[in-house]
Parts: sequence; C-alpha cells; structure tokens
Amino acid sequence: MDNYNFSISDSWSFENDVRSEESVSHNSRDYTLEFTTDQIFESREDMLAWARSVGLKYGIVVVILNSAKLKGGKLPKCILCYERGGKYEPPRWGLEVISGVHNQEIAKHIEGHEYPSRLKPVEKQFVADMANSTAPREILNILKQKDPSNTTGIKSIYNTIFANKAAKLDGLTPIQYVIRQLLKKHYLYQFLTNPDTNEITDIIWVHPMSLELSVNFPSVLIIDATYKTNEYRKSLLEVVGITSTWRTYSLMFGYLSNEREETLTWALNNLKNWMLQEGASMPLVFVSDRDLALMNAIEACFPTARHILCI
Repeated sequence: MDNYNFSISDSWSFENDVRSEESVSHNSRDYTLEFTTDQIFESREDMLAWARSVGLKYGIVVVILNSAKLKGGKLPKCILCYERGGKYEPPRWGLEVISGVHNQEIAKHIEGHEYPSRLKPVEKQFVADMANSTAPREILNILKQKDPSNTTGIKSIYNTIFANKAAKLDGLTPIQYVIRQLLKKHYLYQFLTNPDTNEITDIIWVHPMSLELSVNFPSVLIIDATYKTNEYRKSLLEVVGITSTWRTYSLMFGYLSNEREETLTWALNNLKNWMLQEGASMPLVFVSDRDLALMNAIEACFPTARHILCI
C-alpha cells in the first residue's frame, strides 16, 4: 500500500513525483504541495494517520473520498482527498408550496401595503426635486396622475423626503449644514451661542447681491418675524426691501431663539453694519406689525427712520 496519490481539484493538489515536503510553489491563490513515500504501512489506520499528519503540517484536513475491497487478490483501494476538495456546486433555490389556497378576505385596495407601495427610483428622485417647493400631499397627487396604477401612500412620501434630508446633512446637525451652505455660497452671517453649551441659538444671514440692491433701494424696509412655523421651531426673521418699481427683494433672514428686544436689536445692528460697509444709505421708513419688542429694536438701531404699521 505504497505510493498513494492525493489529488484535490479545488486549490490544493498532492502528487507523488516531487522530492520533499518543503516543495511549495506560490502562484497567486493556487498552492501545490507534493510529497511521496516508500513506506509500507502495517494497517489502513497507520496509512491514514501518516497522510493526515502530513496534511496538518500544511493546514489542511485529509479525508477518505472513496474506498473498496477489490476481488482477484488485488490490494484494497483507498482514495484520499482534501476536506474542501471537489467541484463547486452553486446553491439551488427551490419553492415548495404547502398550501395553494388563500383563506382570507381579498384586499379591495393595495394602498398601504408596504411592498407594492414602494417608490421607484425615478419617483424617489421626483419627490426629492419637488420637496422644497411642493407640499407632500400635492406631490402624491402628481405621482398618481402620472401613473394611475401607483399605490404609494403619503407615508412613503414623507419617508423619502426625510431620507433625502438626512443624506444631504451627511452627519451634520441642521445648523452646521446651514453654516456650510452659507460659507459655500459666500453669504455674510452672524450667530449667537449658548455660553453654557456653546450651541448656536440664533443666526442671521445676508446675500452679497441683496446688499448691492440695498445700496440702490434703501428707502423702505419691511420687517416681520413668523412664530415657530418652520421645521426648526424657531422664529424666522425676514427683512424685505422695495425697489423704485414697487418690486420687493429679500435683504436678510434669521432664525431666532426668541423675539425679545435684545435679540432683535442684535439682528438689526448687524444688518445696519453690513449696509454701512457696503456704502448704503440708512433706511427712511420701516414697516412692521404692532410688535413692541420689534418697534423698540428698530428705534434703537435706526433712530432717524420713520416707523409705520402695516395694515
């Protein structure tokens, strides 16, 4: 029972025509380990023990692939192989139907079911493009007008908008994202922070083109602050200018943590400084609602301007 041949079709091969156990060739991912022996084994178990001990030196496991007792006085045959040898067989998927009978009430409408309500990639892009200018309910109506078979629900629209916003933030907080955009587009901005937490609490910004417009049309400014009507739940301050042809332009925006007099005074003082740096004349008339804090802030920052109330 000598000169046993070991052949593995996967990534290892053992043959009996090489001189020593140290003969190892490294070719990319294939390794060839070759050895031979003239030893006569006393038993089948001794032969297996020797083969397996040599295999373990190279980090492999040798197993019995096949064995048979031959007739006619021939020696027994035993074929050994690498544990992971053989031809690779890709997995095959099958389906076994346990019951082909549906015993529940058939749904009259598919709307609301998760899988058929999923948006297609082109629909997700449409939602992302429309989200800044169109209400989610209207976006849903447009999708259904384009494709009457569409079963998407309003929840899918909101989820897509939320996912798109999260992707845009790229791990930043909303206020960090706002500052990144202001820097990228060369806005002028100022902010206040909480001295205890160092978090930004208030921020105002002006586009350079708006300041250029204020040089030519500084006479009348309209100021108003909406009360927590945005997704950040902060007061949105807006200052609007008026041209000589009665057209309006946005001059300054700001998110404010409150509408107290000192906060509004801080915002208007920054606007005043920006206008002076640009060479603009000071406004002659301010228009606002009957907000006492805002009225006092206007008087403190622009004492020579006339103040009138909007209707």
